[in-house]
Amino acid sequence: MSTAPGTPVTGQNSALTLSASSRSNGQLTVLTMDVVSVTLKDQSGHSVSLLSSPQTVEFIHTNGDPEPIAQGLIPQGTYTSAAITYNTLNASYLGFTQPNTITSYTGTGGSTATTTVNFTTPLTISGKAMVIPLDLLTSQSASLPPAGGPDIKFSPAFSLESQPVASTSEPASSLLVGRVSAVNAASSTLQLNTIDDAQLTFRTNGSTSFQGIADISAVQPGMFAMVGTSVQDDGGLLANNIQIIDPTVKDIAVGIISSVYTSGRDMFLQIGQREGDDLAMIPSFGEAPIHFASNATFAVSRQVSTALPFSPGFNLMSLMPGQRLSIGSPNLASSNGSYPVAGTVTLLPQTINGTVANVTTSGSYTVYTLALAPYDPISLLNGGAEVSVYVDAATQNLASSALSSGSLLRMHGLLFSDHGVPRLVCDWIKDGVAE
Repeated sequence: MSTAPGTPVTGQNSALTLSASSRSNGQLTVLTMDVVSVTLKDQSGHSVSLLSSPQTVEFIHTNGDPEPIAQGLIPQGTYTSAAITYNTLNASYLGFTQPNTITSYTGTGGSTATTTVNFTTPLTISGKAMVIPLDLLTSQSASLPPAGGPDIKFSPAFSLESQPVASTSEPASSLLVGRVSAVNAASSTLQLNTIDDAQLTFRTNGSTSFQGIADISAVQPGMFAMVGTSVQDDGGLLANNIQIIDPTVKDIAVGIISSVYTSGRDMFLQIGQREGDDLAMIPSFGEAPIHFASNATFAVSRQVSTALPFSPGFNLMSLMPGQRLSIGSPNLASSNGSYPVAGTVTLLPQTINGTVANVTTSGSYTVYTLALAPYDPISLLNGGAEVSVYVDAATQNLASSALSSGSLLRMHGLLFSDHGVPRLVCDWIKDGVAE
């Protein structure tokens, strides 16, 4: 007996990947949440849990970019609702306390609560493998005070849908940062404890590229790694590329730069994620001062084309407020005076949201001038509201309509400072979020 494609089979399971994602207009720099449980309820009233244990998730960096947080098996069937239980919400944003004075605001909500999502169209689980993004609608979830300040009102709102693994509506790959917990070179697999508490297993193959190491045999438990991954047809995670940050690193933190003082080799970082052995000097969220070691190394998290019409340099002198990066050290508790010292600095991809103001070409690239909202950190911190975005044939266009002046878009990639001019090398494009 055969079944139509997409038809659930009673008594059969599908491999499930639960991902975290968000839809953000760029105002928040950080939004973390302890996700206690995620359950689906089917037509018969039976519930299925998608999380084996609570996880702390930072949602802003997943803006349009679903990131696996759990994997398992789920009974095939039709589900009518989801219940998400959460607590300990934290959010940060930047604003003016007075003309020309920018302040970092943070707010916290601590009580345990559950929100229910009733599906307008039932969610169907079928086939060998499925993906469900837990999509946080940030503008609806965090209400900011009109005059600024820490009094943020939280009311998390989510959207969920089931997607086949080969969905063409999502980026082909996502980048995970975390600590290697186990390696099996014989089976070409590694386990990663991500910076957002997920414990995931990745397999490698002949197409996996490596940076900082020769191959998987050089990966050791305890190392911090960046893994570019994609869900495969059988539900497993393939490591498309693996970058070892620095074998000596024991502590890392990830965030958005809020200010840079190159003469003193210092910056302030809006911390969103952290992991390591001694994080006493790094807050779990909020702003923190960082000092760069005299021998600090600077790197990018993925290779960029040498054919770009500008030089995509990344070093101390090209740091720019608004960039997302990770810092690492053998011990971030060691300090220069009162500042923790970073030995490695890695530029990470990020999502920007704005309206296309102009379209030009430069060589093989289409260049979109994206006008950002006044509250966007890149705009707020650099005294300018536009970013030049470079798109080529390798860029994934996931937008629902043709790109043109006036299009509201989210564009994702590495943000460089070209002599103070922000330029983003884009790897995917999606519909934007209303400002």
